[in-house]
Amino acid sequence: MVDCSADPRAQNPIASLEFKDEGGQWQAVPRLDYNYFVAEQGMGPGPYAFRVTDTAGNVLEDSNVPLVEAGEAPGAGQFPACE
Repeated sequence: MVDCSADPRAQNPIASLEFKDEGGQWQAVPRLDYNYFVAEQGMGPGPYAFRVTDTAGNVLEDSNVPLVEAGEAPGAGQFPACE
């Protein structure tokens, strides 16, 4: 489960989340009604590569993201901040 709820510094809501599978292909992760993205089939043991797109079309890609249970893994980037 990945919580991609809006960061208070972000200007636009998250539109989509993808992870790179073992074959190197991006796989969409569906958003559930309670605003979490859940890959029912799993994403493997990690580390992970993610691609996050906001509603304005800004894209962030991050790789080598470790699996952290009940915690946070800091990312390598941030969407444009509110001005």
